Amino acid sequence: MKELADQKQCTPGQLALAWLLAQGEHIVPIPGTKKRERLAENLGPPPSYSQKRT
Repeated sequence: MKELADQKQCTPGQLALAWLLAQGEHIVPIPGTKKRERLAENLGPPPSYSQKRT
């Protein structure tokens, strides 16, 4: 996951959230964090996720 996130220039958490959001409107991710830095990271722009669902 880290290698793919590095390729997309994002964190693994951002990549996971982007993947969930790409699954459709019926999926609503609920990210949780204990650190302000991670909250800002999660609220930032998502990485481009161009892989199509099958």
